[in-house]
Amino acid sequence: MKVHSEVVNSVGLMKPGSAVELTYYRDGKKQYEVHYDYGKKVGTETSWDPAGNRKWARDRRADGTATWTHYWPNGQKKIESRWTGLTADGAATRWDRDGRVVAENRFDRGTLVEQ
Repeated sequence: MKVHSEVVNSVGLMKPGSAVELTYYRDGKKQYEVHYDYGKKVGTETSWDPAGNRKWARDRRADGTATWTHYWPNGQKKIESRWTGLTADGAATRWDRDGRVVAENRFDRGTLVEQ
């Protein structure tokens, strides 16, 4: 359960127009972090579980594409997919808890084209 949220804006070391949103669990561990540039999410957006394990991370690039990676509680990758905006576009891979690939798919602008 989150207890504290904050938005840090362009005061101090951040460049004008930049901000970071941080959410913490009751015990002070980080739950969520995302950076903004003039209201647009940029860079890496990350979510952690209450134990401090990374649940997922989305890496946004300037060209509008992103890689979204989900993790098993043991830290192994669970799913990694490529996105353009809000649409799956490119490779999507799923792993089991031991790191073995169990599925590989490919999307073209949201349409599954290869399983």
